Amino acid sequence: EQSMSAEGVAVEQAEQAIPAVITASEHEEAIQFDPQTVDALSNGFLDSFQPMFEQVTKHLKELQHSQQEMMVAIKTEDENLSALPQLKPAVDSLSKVPQYLGNLQTLRKDMDTLSDRVEKLKRRTMKIMQRKQGDENQAAEKRAREQAQQRG
Repeated sequence: EQSMSAEGVAVEQAEQAIPAVITASEHEEAIQFDPQTVDALSNGFLDSFQPMFEQVTKHLKELQHSQQEMMVAIKTEDENLSALPQLKPAVDSLSKVPQYLGNLQTLRKDMDTLSDRVEKLKRRTMKIMQRKQGDENQAAEKRAREQAQQRG
């Protein structure tokens, strides 16, 4: 509330001092303000915005401090992880993962190809078996007819 009343006082002082002295010459027009008016307006401006500027400055300093702490923590963690001798085998193994994935994809393609071939062979086998069964049935019928002709 004090800053509000100080702002109000500064504005009132500026309004009272506003009657500016205007001088005119043949070549230029210049507006001159009373120095008290300029001081009152400047003080009013500063009183209005200074708390906000101070708050923003405070938050920026806190943010910078937090960022510095984070950078130190990240650097320390990186140093700790790179210093672990147990980590090297894991890194080596993880670096081979893309190669293993490639091998798995190749195996999967090969298995799919083999599965297709097996299905085709099954269908072909079924057709051959059906044909053979049909041939056997015809042969059996032929023998039965021949035997029937021989008997009769």
